[in-house]
Amino acid sequence: MLSGIEKRVQRAQRWFSQPHPTVPREAEFYWQSFKLLQSERPLGMGGYGPIPVTRILQYARHFGLTPNETTALTSIVLRLDGHDREKVAKRATKQ
Repeated sequence: MLSGIEKRVQRAQRWFSQPHPTVPREAEFYWQSFKLLQSERPLGMGGYGPIPVTRILQYARHFGLTPNETTALTSIVLRLDGHDREKVAKRATKQ
């Protein structure tokens, strides 16, 4: 049986796998996490780098997430980060 938290994690993962105009309550933690973790992204000569997985794991430990929740957070943040980096790259090539 899945716990209530694991069910919320699965709903949030399904939600993030498709485009939506608003963020539902069960996905809010992941969205806010992504927004906060963006400040950990390396910037420099290499351009707009990915959010380091080590920072995501530190963030998960800070909030006391379980291993399953940490996996979900990492997966969702990396997916959002990849999408964000693709948009930035497309904008850069259009200029």
